Amino acid sequence: MLAVRLPQGLCNLLRLQRGDSLELQLLRSGQLLLTPRPRRSRLALCEALQAAADQR
Repeated sequence: MLAVRLPQGLCNLLRLQRGDSLELQLLRSGQLLLTPRPRRSRLALCEALQAAADQR
């Protein structure tokens, strides 16, 4: 796995935090497009864990 470092000012502008996930796409032009993935809220995570436990 490789990591990409972004300038702090850009992270602040985009409200990115350490550990956030980004989607990476290679465009036909050869450019890379980075898109932040939505963060899962703690409530959503708890609900997902509860749903998985209920299925057992």
